[in-house]
Formats: sequence, C-alpha cells, structure tokens
Amino acid sequence: MNIKRSTGRQIVILVLLFLATGIAAAQTGSLKVQVFDEDGELPGATVTLSSDRGYIVATALITDELGVVDFPILRAGLGYIIEVSFPGFSTVRKSDIRIP
Repeated sequence: MNIKRSTGRQIVILVLLFLATGIAAAQTGSLKVQVFDEDGELPGATVTLSSDRGYIVATALITDELGVVDFPILRAGLGYIIEVSFPGFSTVRKSDIRIP
C-alpha cells in the first residue's frame, strides 16, 4: 500500500506474517511491519494494530531505526487492522489482515 506526500514521495508498508513456534503454534502467529519510502527505512512511524473481532486492544508502536515494528504473539484469524502514520504523510489503513 502506498501513500503520497506533497513532494511526491511514497511510503511503502511491508507486512510479514510469521507462525509462532511452541505449544500454541497452531493457534498463534506474529506480525512484523516495515515502513519505508523510496529513500529507505522510515524510523519513527506510528503503527497501530487493532482487530474488528476483538482479538486485541488497539496497540500503537513506533518503528525502530530500520522502520520495523513487531507484534510477537497474536491470535490466529482474520480481521486485524493496521494503521500507519508519519508526519507529513496521510494515514494508511489496511484491513482484513489474516494471521495464519
């Protein structure tokens, strides 16, 4: 997903889904989000994860120096929502994310 800044720069959000290991591996997973633009990583972006099915309380994290946030243990299922915001850019919202 892309959003444009007034200068024409774009933010790209890379969503990586990982299966958790361990006893509850069949029922949990994790989510890693990387935010970047054409110049590279975008540290300091706010990534909010929520669920329209009540799986989690909305949680906001700030991307690290590589533009990455990690939500390590999530209930498997559909209905997760990611919102990404950064000063000077429009907020991006991606819904219907499925944790395998």
